[in-house]
Amino acid sequence: MLLVNCSNCHTPLQLPPGARSIRCAICHRVTLVADPRLAPQLPYSAAGSNHYQPPPPPVISPYNHAPPGLPPSPHGRKRAVICGVSYKYSRYELRGCINDAKCMKYLLVSRFKFPESSIIMLTEEETDPYKLPIKHNIKMALYWLVQGCQPGDSLVFHYSGHGSQQRNYTGDEVDGYDETLCPSDFETKE
Repeated sequence: MLLVNCSNCHTPLQLPPGARSIRCAICHRVTLVADPRLAPQLPYSAAGSNHYQPPPPPVISPYNHAPPGLPPSPHGRKRAVICGVSYKYSRYELRGCINDAKCMKYLLVSRFKFPESSIIMLTEEETDPYKLPIKHNIKMALYWLVQGCQPGDSLVFHYSGHGSQQRNYTGDEVDGYDETLCPSDFETKE
């Protein structure tokens, strides 16, 4: 993979093989990349000269920067499901998971301009029973997250809580185990 800098914020971006452009995930600017093999070759020596002269520095940059001005508005919808499970009053209690969830929501809204109405928060602090981080609510929130998604949409799932492993019977895991999330009702649900 080729590493290029964003033409606007200079964030390093990994360019997939054969790609001619890449959109920065930070500032959304599109950076166009020319194929350096297509740059015109300059002569190595002046006409009539019999001695070697090193090639001059390249005149054409392999980076064809996007036009100046504001980046194009990002296309697609933005949606997020954020889970923070602290397992309060249990022997598995964690500290900081709900804070992690709140920080992720703040990041998505303030830095990445996700509308607050497009974020579902599932934490034990919620008073709405449909927003508690139990297995059924997480599954329904994930269904909402992907329902009707299209190319260009930005979908985020963030989980802060315990995870576990269970035996894999399909043979697609090298270690023989599937990784799992542990919702707040993990001891009572299969």
